[in-house]
Amino acid sequence: MYTSDHLPAGLIISICMLENCIGIVEHNGTFAVLEDGRTVSGNELFLGDYTVGGYVLEVQEMKVLKDYIPAKGRLGLWEYPGDMVLSYLN
Repeated sequence: MYTSDHLPAGLIISICMLENCIGIVEHNGTFAVLEDGRTVSGNELFLGDYTVGGYVLEVQEMKVLKDYIPAKGRLGLWEYPGDMVLSYLN
């Protein structure tokens, strides 16, 4: 069982499709404004990192893998060979 002190590392645990990347243009403590005019507030603001200059990533088709895939961690976005991921889906 995983706890906050013992989390898995070096594993891909889910996959998704990146649909959009939206810049954060304002943050005043109670809400953030995205470059497309949308605002973020409440729990979503509290649970995310809405630093001005950062980005909000919109994803679709989120799937949890039945078995985790060992992978070297990387900073930023990266792709894993699709044919290797298919064998780990349901």
